[in-house]
Amino acid sequence: MEVSIRLEALERAASALMERRHLGDALVAALAAVQAEPLRESARRLVVQTQIAQGNAAEAIHSYREYRSLLHHELGLQPSRLMDQLIQFPRLTSDGGTTKARLAADWENST
Repeated sequence: MEVSIRLEALERAASALMERRHLGDALVAALAAVQAEPLRESARRLVVQTQIAQGNAAEAIHSYREYRSLLHHELGLQPSRLMDQLIQFPRLTSDGGTTKARLAADWENST
């Protein structure tokens, strides 16, 4: 029960910090939640959302892949559609070209 309360508090803190654009602190809170419960998707989503908000598309993709691999290895499951929707290339980049193409190629090579 204590772990669940702590996780919920960390996730609420991360969300509130993101809303106030304190992205570094939001990432710290989200990563603390992930460290406490690595398979908790809501915490993983907060990490990815924060990395995207920071403009760190490569880190967001890395975090997504790491979660996807862990989830598959531990439980034989795939991330939810909600998690998958966070990693949509038009949302990650706005340069309209090379970065999108590179990320798309990286994405295809990882699946």
